[in-house]
Amino acid sequence: MKLGDVRGAIRKAKGNPVLWTRVGTDGPWIKVVVQKAPILDELERVFPGGKGVETGLIFDGTTNQLYREGQQTPPTASNDPLDTLDDPPIELLAGADIDLLPDADDDLLDI
Repeated sequence: MKLGDVRGAIRKAKGNPVLWTRVGTDGPWIKVVVQKAPILDELERVFPGGKGVETGLIFDGTTNQLYREGQQTPPTASNDPLDTLDDPPIELLAGADIDLLPDADDDLLDI
């Protein structure tokens, strides 16, 4: 898609753009939801030359997914175990007394 088309589709979309990435080459998919204004600004920066510049990106307005042409199809929300975006946040360390370096000599940690 051309830069102007990608940016226009993102502006018209209901909801925020979704980017999918992998951890490493064969790692799990990670869903990243971004705000519209920063991604629009970044697209303008990365693809200088105006609205007619070909980006090699596709924006799917029904899923709000932004991805590269030819990219392996990202998982859908219905089959992705990492799709917990709407779940309430978990405070993993709240109130916990955790020793992150249990075998470390305390004298070595003094700086």
